[in-house]
Amino acid sequence: MNDAQPFLPQGIASAKMPPMKFLVQSWFAFAQNNSIQSNDAQLIRQLIAETRSMKSVVGRMKHVSGKLLGAVYLRQPLIGSLTEAEVFTVRLDGFDCITFLETALALARARNQDEFLALLKKIRYRNGEVAYQQRLHYTTDWARNLVQLGLMTDMTLGETTVHREKLLNVVKGIPQQMARFRFYPRSEIQTVSRWLKDGDFILFVSGRAGLDVSHAGLIVRNGEQVLMRHARRSYKKVIEQDLMEFFGALPMSGFMIFRPKES
Repeated sequence: MNDAQPFLPQGIASAKMPPMKFLVQSWFAFAQNNSIQSNDAQLIRQLIAETRSMKSVVGRMKHVSGKLLGAVYLRQPLIGSLTEAEVFTVRLDGFDCITFLETALALARARNQDEFLALLKKIRYRNGEVAYQQRLHYTTDWARNLVQLGLMTDMTLGETTVHREKLLNVVKGIPQQMARFRFYPRSEIQTVSRWLKDGDFILFVSGRAGLDVSHAGLIVRNGEQVLMRHARRSYKKVIEQDLMEFFGALPMSGFMIFRPKES
């Protein structure tokens, strides 16, 4: 199997930091009704503090995602199914490819822990409603939600893109739906890679029946070299690797690009 894990059931103003007693009480109250470990809560506060003075969202995304390298790959990082109540799960010790991206984005845009939690809910769930039926299971829905929230811009444009309609039906308990999206054929990767920037999300179009996207990663540049940070199943952790190296090993129809907004 390839590294793609199908995503199945599995301007914010700077604010004065509240007293530490309030932070502890706030996180304790959150933990009573949600799934979070104390070590993860501490790291969330640390990463937000480290990036507070950074001016750009992209710069904060690059910093935060770098700090998460080495976290373990989790096949099912979220809690909830048709038979198990949905729990708003927040963890930084392990990810699949999508929870890695959404966590990095939410951390980069948040100025305190409350903003992070609220934004992560809005990214992961339709209208921020924590429920299995409202979770954005299909990645094209998830990406469209990022655009609607004003967090990302769809860069998958132009005459070289291809239109596709695909029936999505692999998630149990979720009504099948027709997805309509555009993507770059895999033959365009050399051209597109020239204009990729730090923080861009790359989504790989699946050739599997019933599924839209098979894998995703976050782009970082090292001069002319284009790298991707992603939760990779075969490595069992979050890694950084050359985009072209990964691209050559993954069967796919093509890819989509989404760029973070700065405001």
